[in-house]
Amino acid sequence: MPRRRAINDVSIAYKPYLLEFMAFYHERVQPYPKETVFEQDILVGIKPRDIERWMCKKVYGVPDPGLDDHPIHGRSSSLEFYKKALSYFMPNKRMGWNEVTQAGNPTKSSEIIDRIKKVKKEEVRKTGKKSSARQPLEHREFKQSLAILERDPDPIKRFLAPCVNKVQYNLIARLDDAMELEFEDIKPNLHFPFSLLVHMCWSKNVNEERDAGEQILLGSMRREYCILLALAMYLEVWIGSGNGMLGTLLFNIVDDDPIKSKKRVADIMAEVYKHRDFERIKEGPVGTHSVRKLPATHARRFGCSKDDTDHRGRWRRKKRQSDDYVDMVLPYPDAKVASKLCIGGPCMYALKADCGVSDDWLAEFVVPNIRRRFPREVGMVLGRALLWASFDAEVKEILPPALSNRIMTAYAAIRRLPARG
Repeated sequence: MPRRRAINDVSIAYKPYLLEFMAFYHERVQPYPKETVFEQDILVGIKPRDIERWMCKKVYGVPDPGLDDHPIHGRSSSLEFYKKALSYFMPNKRMGWNEVTQAGNPTKSSEIIDRIKKVKKEEVRKTGKKSSARQPLEHREFKQSLAILERDPDPIKRFLAPCVNKVQYNLIARLDDAMELEFEDIKPNLHFPFSLLVHMCWSKNVNEERDAGEQILLGSMRREYCILLALAMYLEVWIGSGNGMLGTLLFNIVDDDPIKSKKRVADIMAEVYKHRDFERIKEGPVGTHSVRKLPATHARRFGCSKDDTDHRGRWRRKKRQSDDYVDMVLPYPDAKVASKLCIGGPCMYALKADCGVSDDWLAEFVVPNIRRRFPREVGMVLGRALLWASFDAEVKEILPPALSNRIMTAYAAIRRLPARG
């Protein structure tokens, strides 16, 4: 079951729109206070036309638009959200709207549905408001953003933020989902010990336990996309600094609070997207949601079905009877999409037979900090990735000198030891 939610009561998010509508409905100049509670008999009296006029005011600028008025102040997606928000508070919210008896849920009336369709049609004809939706990042833009972060001396920007981005990419996740991950959500994969499993319990579309299955984390041949390498670098540095020993969240920046930590990462990425070295390929706004759109688009372009992509991204699907009989853990569809997201192909970090490196050596010299918070099996997967990073000229420049020197010195020592005979 999901262990936590950033907003436990959705009325917190929906209430401002109800207050705004009711002020319009009652022709009030001043808005209603936040603590206002409306009686059921008042809400029952709301008609579809009342809601439609308020929606028109929001998107057209006038409650009764004429033929020459166009929805230049809002989008159909906004109307869909307003409809959802108001519906939450309607006394008969689970009912449709009965035109004869004038009873039910007014947000489900044909008037509201037709108005939203009309606004959509105007958007298609370019007479509505221009979309402000976040555009998907392109691969070149994704790598540019990582390069900007990895040049920054601040460990939050150099290690934490890139790791969050790669979690979003590999799991087709929202920033909210990534920031809710806890240390205990990263687990060893006993069937495929070169990989890891993650249990992303908190997600917008995860409403029951069977929706939250374990998902695989694979290494990638291109280091910019390798989640195992990113986790190894981030965790060894972050735990070693003492920050990673505080709280339960994997990406804890502020008070073990996912909302505050998310805001910090979102602010960092906003700075990156405005950086002089970040060059947009296509016009349009970008944000943290753009990171999720990149892998979703990439998976579909490279042959993954919509169902498999939705499964990896934990998107809600239309329920089928067979869902009750199918296990929530589906390793093949999940691994199929995960492998497609590994640019250059998936990889396994493996030790050469005669290198002299043992698991005990990795635990002592490569990932001693990671072993303080993770099982041995997780430490070994990340330890092999970090060992490789210490000898790669490009990645070595990102690591703190103390960390790379510790590993290389220890490795040089075992290479000088006489062979066991």
